[in-house]
Amino acid sequence: MEQIIHNGFYRRRIKNNPREKAFAEEWEKECKRDACIGYGLGLLQDLFMHVPRQYWGSSRFHAKPLMIINQRDALIVATVIQWLGSNVGMSFLHNALKKCGYRIEKTGL
Repeated sequence: MEQIIHNGFYRRRIKNNPREKAFAEEWEKECKRDACIGYGLGLLQDLFMHVPRQYWGSSRFHAKPLMIINQRDALIVATVIQWLGSNVGMSFLHNALKKCGYRIEKTGL
C-alpha cells in the first residue's frame, strides 16, 4: 500500500485555530502506520479491514481490506476531522453528544 498523507484540504486554517490544529494533528498521529497497533496500517485503513468470523481473536494476519484507502479518501476524511475543531464542527459535536447525555467542557489548558 502506498504511503498516504492525512492532511486536510484547509490545513492553512490550523495556524489561527488551536482546536482545528489539535484535531488535525491528532488525526495525523492516529493514521501513522504502527505495526504494534491494530492491523499496523494506521487508523483510517484499519477501519476498513475485515477479519472473517472464524479468525476473530486469533490473528490479524487473516485481515483483508474491504477497500484500499487512497490519497483522495485520506484528504476527505482529514478535512472532516479538522472541521470538527472549527466553531461549526464543535457545535455539531456539542449537539450530537448532548443527545446521548454528554457535554464538551473546556478544561482551561
